[in-house]
Amino acid sequence: CPVICFNFGAMGEVSAGNAIYLEEFSPDEIDRTIDIAISSSRLEIITKALIHASAFSWKKTAESTYQFYRSLC
Repeated sequence: CPVICFNFGAMGEVSAGNAIYLEEFSPDEIDRTIDIAISSSRLEIITKALIHASAFSWKKTAESTYQFYRSLC
């Protein structure tokens, strides 16, 4: 499913352009982003997001965390 979120904080960073971004919090803006989510570009948005998501894994997170803590000793 396409993700609808604001482009700031962690959501903007994690989605890396692969989400549908709200410009403001209003009913019209929510309607606009839902229209995009169900439009013909839906498959393209999902495909890009899945490719981006493949860069993340629990194994990579564990390895990075382990290396960080090792660097402190």
